[in-house]
Amino acid sequence: MEYFIVSIIALVVAGLTFFSGFGLGTLLMPAFA
Repeated sequence: MEYFIVSIIALVVAGLTFFSGFGLGTLLMPAFA
């Protein structure tokens, strides 16, 4: 169940990054790397 929630959150974050530009993506990249 946790993997499902994490994947959903990752998908939402990816979508937000895609729509809001790359500033948020570069900010969150160290957290996921």
